[in-house]
Amino acid sequence: MMWHLAILSMLVAHCLCCIPCDQRGKEAMDKYTILIQDQILEETLQGYMSIKQMAYAAQNQFLDYLKEEVQIMDKFAIADIVSEYSKAVNIIVQMDFKGVQLLHTIQFQFQILQERIKNIVEEAERRRCPNKQDFDNCGLLVQTYTHCETCEEEKIICAGGPPSNQEYFDKCSCVCTQHSCFDLKTGHQCTPCSDYKSYLENVINCGDGSLGIAEGEDLILKCNIDWYSRLEDGYKNLFYKNAEPEPKITDEANIEIRGVQRPDSGKYTCMTILNSGVPVAKFTYNVEVKEGESEKLSEEIENDPLPTLPDYLELPLPVSNMPTPEVTHHYHHGNNKKFLAICGAVAITMIVISAVICFIMWWWKNKKSALPQGEDKV
Repeated sequence: MMWHLAILSMLVAHCLCCIPCDQRGKEAMDKYTILIQDQILEETLQGYMSIKQMAYAAQNQFLDYLKEEVQIMDKFAIADIVSEYSKAVNIIVQMDFKGVQLLHTIQFQFQILQERIKNIVEEAERRRCPNKQDFDNCGLLVQTYTHCETCEEEKIICAGGPPSNQEYFDKCSCVCTQHSCFDLKTGHQCTPCSDYKSYLENVINCGDGSLGIAEGEDLILKCNIDWYSRLEDGYKNLFYKNAEPEPKITDEANIEIRGVQRPDSGKYTCMTILNSGVPVAKFTYNVEVKEGESEKLSEEIENDPLPTLPDYLELPLPVSNMPTPEVTHHYHHGNNKKFLAICGAVAITMIVISAVICFIMWWWKNKKSALPQGEDKV
């Protein structure tokens, strides 16, 4: 019996579904295999074969979907799929059903599981580098993907800007920092191409923004993109003003200057750099501090359009930190008078109706008392 279970585990480990590439996923698949294997202790051979075949058919329908739709996946999607699969298996085990009840539970849980996995796969596809013809964003994103067939990992580069940038980094992914030159895909030392600096500058450039702000207001310059959450290496934000040699280094997504004054006008640059020293994005803000109140200056703010991005790589546009205008509540007194008049009319009507009812009851009582009484029987 043990050899049969070992063969099943080997088959599970080599399925093309990415789940066994995560240790938790492999353990959950083995747990499901053991559950089905144990049914031989409770059923006849014929019954056991039926349970085994139908139980694996229910799982294979879900696994076949992954095999057909997914060949490569990032670690975030794999973790989500493994989590959902483990939950389904745990529910099946905890129900402790046998025979037909077990099969119904398995089919129901895997049907729900497949719907959830579809959403995870679709979201993972949206996170991948878009088609080169549609690639019009900014930034340099390097992600680790896993091949579902072999569980081998591969680095994939998403390079912003025109398609030529992506093509360049597909061929020459070697960049240099202050300390060394290394390949973004392999991490090994390398010799960079001669024009890598110009391409890198085009990739990380997220555009210029211009904004005006009144003296005394708080200035907030944002330096953050949604895909920063998928950066596998730690990163810092470096803020420069004009040509100052020493930047301000922070882990925050923005920099705030309270109560700006005229001398605070100037060009601000925010650059996001990985701990390895590789820059991945750069924002530029041209700030002009003016006299007057912020309400008067709001119409003078001009924002240069930033590159158009897909939804999952959308950049925050530079905006001024203007206070939200207070909402003035207007009360309509004419309507109030009408309302009071209606209420008074209703009250008077109710009083009249009550008086009429009381008069009828009084009249009926007097009339009844005036009627002759019947004689007593002997």
